Amino acid sequence: MTGIAGLKGNTGPRGEKGDIGATGMPGMKGEPGESISGPTVEVSPQIRTVNETESTVFQCSVSGNPRPKMKWNRLLKGSELEQSTVSEGRLQLRNIRAGDAGMYQCSAANILGQVQKTVRLVVNGMFFLNVFRPRVSLNPGPMYAIEGSNITLPICRETGHPRPDIKWLRPFGQLPQGRVQFENNNSTLTIFDVRRTDSDNYVCVASNLLGRAVKKTLLLVFSPPKFISKPPEKIKAISGFSLKLNCSVTPDGHPVISWKRQGAQLPAGRSFISKEGLVITDLRLQDAGNYTCIATIAGKFSIETSTILEIKDERCAGVIKTVGTPVLHYRRSTAQGAWMRDPLGVMGKNSIFVMESFHQRKVVEEYEDMAKLKAGVTRKTYQLPYNWHGTGAVVYGSCLYYNRSERTSHIDRYNLQTERLEGIIGLSDFSTSPYQWGGYNAVDLAVDEHGLWVLWGSSSNSNRLNAAEIDVDSNRITRMWTLNSEPKYSMGNAFVACGVIYCIDEYNNNPTTINFAYDTKTGKKWNPNIQFINQYGYNSMVDYNPREKVLYAWDRGRLVTYSLTFQ
Repeated sequence: MTGIAGLKGNTGPRGEKGDIGATGMPGMKGEPGESISGPTVEVSPQIRTVNETESTVFQCSVSGNPRPKMKWNRLLKGSELEQSTVSEGRLQLRNIRAGDAGMYQCSAANILGQVQKTVRLVVNGMFFLNVFRPRVSLNPGPMYAIEGSNITLPICRETGHPRPDIKWLRPFGQLPQGRVQFENNNSTLTIFDVRRTDSDNYVCVASNLLGRAVKKTLLLVFSPPKFISKPPEKIKAISGFSLKLNCSVTPDGHPVISWKRQGAQLPAGRSFISKEGLVITDLRLQDAGNYTCIATIAGKFSIETSTILEIKDERCAGVIKTVGTPVLHYRRSTAQGAWMRDPLGVMGKNSIFVMESFHQRKVVEEYEDMAKLKAGVTRKTYQLPYNWHGTGAVVYGSCLYYNRSERTSHIDRYNLQTERLEGIIGLSDFSTSPYQWGGYNAVDLAVDEHGLWVLWGSSSNSNRLNAAEIDVDSNRITRMWTLNSEPKYSMGNAFVACGVIYCIDEYNNNPTTINFAYDTKTGKKWNPNIQFINQYGYNSMVDYNPREKVLYAWDRGRLVTYSLTFQ
């Protein structure tokens, strides 16, 4: 039997080193390495002759391993390669001048050393390297001066050898006689007591034996700006209306008109500068202050005038007491339509806008005043982007507000100055039902002393009247009322005056009656029972103008107005 293995013993001593084995077979021969070499340079041409203002090229080819770095230099202490381009060994010199003549060097360098070769540039017209044609630098202007002042023209800086002589000339006339002074070798020309006739190009001519150089500068002389119109020292206005601060100046020198307000900015979104002055719409009490008109010519010369603006809050005279007899102004061919003036006067205090018919139309006519309307002379026509519906459009400030066609709840805001659609206002709780006479009059816009309003039928309240104020700055509805009035389709028309909404009972009765009123300030409603003459028996449009305190109406094609009294 085999017994159990015992413990492992200690490692024995290292044996003797064996004999060296046989030599193996030799490996394959490797590829020979690249040889290195010092740099070499070749240039061409070695000399080149050119005329001033021409261009030329020198070529430099280099070789060596490692590949040498190549560089062009001009062999003239402190000089640089101006008006030149170096690309792939080519030295290109452009617009050569006499001072560019001389030696140029191409060098090549690597780890084994550096070599170089030179080329020579000869420029015709030189006698020596320090003799060259004149050159001139002169600010071309324009320089501006006010009549009667003194003006020093820009310095005419010349170079050249021999030093050039300088003369000043005018292309088509003599220099001002007895009013000029030359300084600094004639390089500086001053004109005293300048006149409008001194406006011209002034030519500096520098010449020496190699030629001459010419540059010119423009002088413009203006008469001092004078005000043609300016605002009074103090002006009073009423809040809610518009105001024009007249300011215009003589046109000489194309003056730029600007306005500033002491201690504050101009009213944001309610002010703009026209040719005649500053227009501020929808005046507010905080608009009061000191306003200054500034006329500036060439950004340097300015005059200014100031006015103090006072604002009074006298917008409303109470509630309507009576409606006067109709005043006939003109007759149009269609029974329905709308006509109006801008109550803010932004588009002209006397301008009249006419929108003939009540749907599927886009053209709005503008007339300068009533006389031009009667003569049929339009000042301008506007092509709206969409057809209008109804006769409820208004002009307020620079914008026309109208109900877009297809019986939508959209009110379009069209800027009459830019002739572009600026925004859309959507109405909620909207019914398409019109006034009693029909005519797609689902939306009726109105203006009063407080601003812009919109009236429409309620879809949730038996078509009774909804009313809302529109903020023209944000183009949004700010407040809304639902009135306990007759249904809209039972009304002849409606309008707003001094924050009170008035409804007319019939469009074709004569007389007709204002039989409903609602004060948006107090919530009070009543029946005013105010009768007025409906002379032609078809009032398709009735609107209030707060500036004139009258009603505008379109009565079977007749354009009429009604005066109002308040209590």
